[in-house]
Amino acid sequence: MKKQKVRKNKQQISGRTSRKNPTTSILSSPPTTKKPSTAASTASSKEKVYTAHKGDNAKLIRNVCELYVKDGDYVADVTFGKGSFWRSTDASRFNLMASDILSCKDKPYDLTDLPYDDASLDHFVLDPPYMHTPGKPMVDKRYRNSETTRAMYHGDIMSKLYAGGMIESRRTLKNRGMLWVKCQDEIQSGKQVWSHIELYNMALAFGFYAKDMFVLLSNSQPPVQAQQQHARRNHSYLWIFEKKPQ
Repeated sequence: MKKQKVRKNKQQISGRTSRKNPTTSILSSPPTTKKPSTAASTASSKEKVYTAHKGDNAKLIRNVCELYVKDGDYVADVTFGKGSFWRSTDASRFNLMASDILSCKDKPYDLTDLPYDDASLDHFVLDPPYMHTPGKPMVDKRYRNSETTRAMYHGDIMSKLYAGGMIESRRTLKNRGMLWVKCQDEIQSGKQVWSHIELYNMALAFGFYAKDMFVLLSNSQPPVQAQQQHARRNHSYLWIFEKKPQ
């Protein structure tokens, strides 16, 4: 009886028994990994993308593209201006569709009434002049506020440009397509106007999800009026909203 028990124990520790060990089988098999998307792979192979940036719009947009724009995507910049957003980005790997009611003579499209088909875009870039023009805005020459907003106040800019653009982006974006919204808070009639909060609430009401937010800190210091009543802003925001499936 004792000899049979010893023979049985030897069989239990033999090679045949160890090969049936599920732990050994798992460790010996090669690990399987999910292949990342082109955009995610590009971002991981270069510099990491953070929420806060110091510099200009071009570097910020380049990093956002590396994180979110895939090869072959359709990207509509409906407030193209002079194209400063894209100066540091390799736009050859995707389809950049530039239009602007003032600066693009061949495509002077109204951002609230675009010729694009429903659910045809992967990204929609919205950067209208976000400073109200009554008075003497300090950056008007650079951003051509007066030509675009025609003496609009803050509420007009929100309802006509931002809301109008968001509604059109909802129509033209694919499900889970991304809406990029550039903005900056401002002062109107001596009171704070929190534009980025208004736009967040607006986007949620139009059926978007707030996927990401970037803060851009300017390299230059903005001018300050003689009698300063609030901290002078030297940062702006870029919201990334995702269209919820209909």
